[in-house]
Amino acid sequence: MKRLLLLCVGWLVFYVVLDGVLDAVDAPWWASVVPALVAVAGSMAYYRLLRPRRAREHLLKQVDPSAGPPPGATAVHVPLIEHLSALSNAKDYDALRSLLSDEFAIVAGRFILEAEDYIRSLKATDRYEPGTHTTDEVVVHPDEPDVVWVRLTASRKPRLGPAYVSTSWTRVTVSPDRRRVLSIAHAGVTQVA
Repeated sequence: MKRLLLLCVGWLVFYVVLDGVLDAVDAPWWASVVPALVAVAGSMAYYRLLRPRRAREHLLKQVDPSAGPPPGATAVHVPLIEHLSALSNAKDYDALRSLLSDEFAIVAGRFILEAEDYIRSLKATDRYEPGTHTTDEVVVHPDEPDVVWVRLTASRKPRLGPAYVSTSWTRVTVSPDRRRVLSIAHAGVTQVA
């Protein structure tokens, strides 16, 4: 979040300085609009074209075959996880949102996102890297009954760039009655093909 804020402030300072320079050289009024349009077009091109193209490369850097649940975790049947997966594959985001608690948070690296940001990121991923995912395994460690470890295999085909299949572990914290999701955290990528 801090990096995004610095980037926004940097662009704002750049634009103000550039606008001052253009005023000093008596440039036409439309010359100050061009840098803003270039900035917007550049960020759109990055998020729509370059970022999806590099998705596989990014995942390859994260591969850790030892990632996963702690030793002693056993397979369980958690209907909430099956329902969450089915709604995600069906792209029924309103129903998916109803499974998330009011205090829901997703831990994505150093960032902590709220439910609306999570839904927005799912929509963007489905738009720029269409594909499906399947739930391979669901396990729980006896010492943490509210933490469900889910192994997913995702098949993605970005608009540009190679298609890929990745297997990863996700750590899902559920409510004690296992009806709502409290948080989701990426636990590691184990394989990318």
